[in-house]
Amino acid sequence: MLLNVSLGIISITTILALMDNTTGFSTFINQWQFQIYVYLLLVFVCALFNKFFLQTFFAFLLIIVNYTFIASSANLFNSSHSDGTEQLTLLYQNRTKSGADLMRQAVHSQADIVALNRARTKNFGLESEPQYHLYNEDEEQGSSFIISKFTPLRSGKLILSKNYVGSYMEFLEGSQPLVLINVDFSGITRSEEKNVYKNLSKFVVMQDNPVVIVGNFGIPAWAKTFQKFLNKTGLEVKNRIILSDGSVWFNPFSVPSLNVLAYKKFGVKDVSFLPKEKNGMHPLLIELSF
Repeated sequence: MLLNVSLGIISITTILALMDNTTGFSTFINQWQFQIYVYLLLVFVCALFNKFFLQTFFAFLLIIVNYTFIASSANLFNSSHSDGTEQLTLLYQNRTKSGADLMRQAVHSQADIVALNRARTKNFGLESEPQYHLYNEDEEQGSSFIISKFTPLRSGKLILSKNYVGSYMEFLEGSQPLVLINVDFSGITRSEEKNVYKNLSKFVVMQDNPVVIVGNFGIPAWAKTFQKFLNKTGLEVKNRIILSDGSVWFNPFSVPSLNVLAYKKFGVKDVSFLPKEKNGMHPLLIELSF
């Protein structure tokens, strides 16, 4: 009985998530598609163990549907691989309170670039870390900025909407010019979503060099707006699904919105959270290869 009820509820939520994106409720369900998929795996195992073969078959069909939907734009359990020999290490954090602690972590992890948003401090102790430099055109450190070992070919701000600002930097990694974009769309509303992603895609397609975007995108990779953005720009999600926004190590009920995007030749060697230290958010360490 419980299996039948579970499969019935999952069937309805799957249809809502896949077929109807016009209501707030269906959009809400869509955010939980990965959790629905994991729950389906448990239902499948339970039905198979108890030899309920009809329910097992139905659960298997739902697993295929949900997996196909999610995997069309996200990596479920493993990050994308690359055989490239070049490496770029990024450290990403929002709402930094202790800049000195963060920079100590950057040095220890040998981060090439530190991408920050909505920082609550202006003191990063860069005078004691001469290899790092702050690049931020308007010096409004509270919005979005980048600390880097690289000397930029150009850098600046991206005004994506009234409430959302990103930062970017073009630089050389070896002989390869790259454009890094740093964003934080946490808390984005449905009314702002399309306009923010539209403005971001306009900037991406104008670039002559490969683009890497790191950030909290506010919505999961399989959301309709995100999928349209990926299709228009040719970018791909490179990391495995991360069930946290950085406030804790792991939250099974979190909307997976932390991602690094890049083109096909890029891969992720490792993605992991570092300790908070005196900050409210865990820094996200990303090791890219290309």
